[in-house]
Amino acid sequence: MVAELVEPIHEVPPLPASARRVMVLCAAPDSTIREIGDTVADDTKLASEIMRIANSAMYKRSRDVT
Repeated sequence: MVAELVEPIHEVPPLPASARRVMVLCAAPDSTIREIGDTVADDTKLASEIMRIANSAMYKRSRDVT
């Protein structure tokens, strides 16, 4: 079953540089939330996707994240 799902995938698009940078920052023990926030803020598409997920039913709090 997994092979059937994976077979049509010939290439996985690379992550945007900002997403890779966020991953590196999150893994670095000396990085700050400010560095992560600044990196996300520089990429509007990444920021909007994070906001969409944060406001989804799975992570929903009593009010929307803005």
